Amino acid sequence: MLSDSEIQALIEDVKPLSSKVLKEIQLKNKENRAYKEYDLEVKSKSDKIFRIRIRANTINILDFHIHKATKRYPDAGFRIDGYAEVTDSYNNWKDALTKMLKDCNFKGEMSLFNNFN
Repeated sequence: MLSDSEIQALIEDVKPLSSKVLKEIQLKNKENRAYKEYDLEVKSKSDKIFRIRIRANTINILDFHIHKATKRYPDAGFRIDGYAEVTDSYNNWKDALTKMLKDCNFKGEMSLFNNFN
């Protein structure tokens, strides 16, 4: 079980990311699910592996949440990333991903975070 300070240390770990990787992202429909999804693994400078799961709701395309890992959720029997806040800070999955990449210390050409396609 991770403490909140250990979670914060993981967030602060530098995670290099190339523009090539971002350009290859293609969300795929999930069978019998109301969302499209794509998983991406990134290795940090300290050799830790991070998995990014991108999901886009196909029914309510303006339904966005910010999921945050906290210690209290698994302590209560929920998934570590079960905590989520509704947000209107963005209106598409690419802007949501860009915000997460910046907030969680993914590094690359700054232009790649501004407008990848």
